[in-house]
Amino acid sequence: MTGETEFNGRKLIILRLVAIAMILSCANYAYEGYLSGAISVGTGRHSLVMAGDNLWLGYVFLLSTAIVSTLLIFANHRKTKAFGRTAKVAGMAWFATFVACALQKHW
Repeated sequence: MTGETEFNGRKLIILRLVAIAMILSCANYAYEGYLSGAISVGTGRHSLVMAGDNLWLGYVFLLSTAIVSTLLIFANHRKTKAFGRTAKVAGMAWFATFVACALQKHW
């Protein structure tokens, strides 16, 4: 237990509220993408914009972000093997889609 942060009480509630806000934000971006035909995450120089042929990549990115956010809701179960494996797979999937979104600007 040395060096680990316990998620209980107030910290767990705040973490769950942040996770729910992230999930709602993903749903909002997906709906805006459905209406406009383009998904734009972020503003300014470092934004991710997926449109046209790459729109599917935007939806995959939003889905992987929502999955990682869902795992944050269950952070108090992080010591179990199933949670650890699921978190690693979800984290790798999120990172892969993030890299693909970042590289699609250069293709």
